Amino acid sequence: MAFHAPGAAGLLAGMAASVLGIVVLVLPAFLVFYAAVVLIGAGLTRLRTGTLRLHVRLPWKPMVAVGLVLATGGAAVLASAGPAVGYQLMADRWAGCTIPYVVNLDRAPRNALSAIHEAARRTAAATGMRLVDDGVTATTVVDYVTMLKPGARITQRPVLVTFLPVPTFQLFERGKDAAAFALSIPERGSTKTVTGVIAVEARTSFARVGPLTLPAILEHEWGHIVGLGHNASPFEVMGTPMHLVSGFAHGDRAGLAHLGHEAGCIP
Repeated sequence: MAFHAPGAAGLLAGMAASVLGIVVLVLPAFLVFYAAVVLIGAGLTRLRTGTLRLHVRLPWKPMVAVGLVLATGGAAVLASAGPAVGYQLMADRWAGCTIPYVVNLDRAPRNALSAIHEAARRTAAATGMRLVDDGVTATTVVDYVTMLKPGARITQRPVLVTFLPVPTFQLFERGKDAAAFALSIPERGSTKTVTGVIAVEARTSFARVGPLTLPAILEHEWGHIVGLGHNASPFEVMGTPMHLVSGFAHGDRAGLAHLGHEAGCIP
């Protein structure tokens, strides 16, 4: 079954909504804080005609900059440190506590391999599973999709992480605003996933920080391979139609723990 990570348009729309929420919720509190600092730091020089006159000697521009940074960072911390908002499980789950994976680097961006290993490391930490790097391969998505044909034999093999040209990617995600997708392949007549594909659209431009980094997008897809479905919260990596975080949050980790080593790794 294929699931996708939201593309840039969905993520940017969600980020705009998040910024608006921060402005509405956090800015009034910051203004109160700023006013208090002004009053405390003001020089009370004299009274004139019964009116208190204030001579302010405060660097207001740096204060505003620092305040906005703190407000934005505080909102992010609250989002990541808040209570779990729940999670959704897929019908299929990975069979076992070890997930081998291979990487096809054709059309991959620079430094892709380190990003792939980082996403695998984070997924292993969240699940307690072992994600084992089986190296680079020339195997393509076609070798995996052929197993889905009627009568074809489904064999256990490493998960393939690959980068697809736009025409090939659109065969799977036509009409969707997606940067990547995951294809979990269970045994026939079973819900136990034995192999799969994580495919990224090769033309995608990845950010250096935030939810559009390659590791964040890959974490979303690894969640699907393990058996985690989408989440309604944008403050979870599994959030859809967009997520605003760059790492597994409370709901993600709760779901991955439910699927992982502590739960026995199998349905």
